[in-house]
Amino acid sequence: MPPTNNSQNSTGPLPFYESAPLAGLLFVFWVILSGKIDLFHLAAGALSSVAIAVATCWLYALSPPLGPAGRHPFWTFPWIRLVGYVPWLATQIVVSSFQVAQIVLSPKMKIRPTVVKFDYPLPHNIARATLANSITLTPGTVTIDVRGDEYVVHALTDDAAEPLLSTQPSPSNMKERIRTLFRTNEN
Repeated sequence: MPPTNNSQNSTGPLPFYESAPLAGLLFVFWVILSGKIDLFHLAAGALSSVAIAVATCWLYALSPPLGPAGRHPFWTFPWIRLVGYVPWLATQIVVSSFQVAQIVLSPKMKIRPTVVKFDYPLPHNIARATLANSITLTPGTVTIDVRGDEYVVHALTDDAAEPLLSTQPSPSNMKERIRTLFRTNEN
């Protein structure tokens, strides 16, 4: 159940009208991906977009705030950094897909499933969910559980698990990319 504190301290549910920008963004995304402009698909897209925006708007109001206190989370969300993250993630998905295909098609089948746990503190629940979903979207790894800052991930091979356990800074480190994506001016 969503929290019910008042919205001034960014811990309560947002009023219905405040979910409208997110609903609009989701609807535009729906139209772009579906490519269908008939009444049925537009109505289904609008209904889905509003339902998702209303059902999830309380997540953006969880403490700590995503941006300056008193500002609507939609406007303080790091959209520009997200635009930079999505192509990087898409590249990682493609590279991982080829690696998994190579492993599966290899006559020696180098599959060594493993489960790894690691702690990685992030500033907000949305950042934790973004990291967990990014790991799952990358072929060869699936996030099994997230509790606080602890992640449990199933990996197809030791090589797929190694970057998740690495503490070394690198441009391909997904954890660092998520931290950068959700950094605030206070950090």
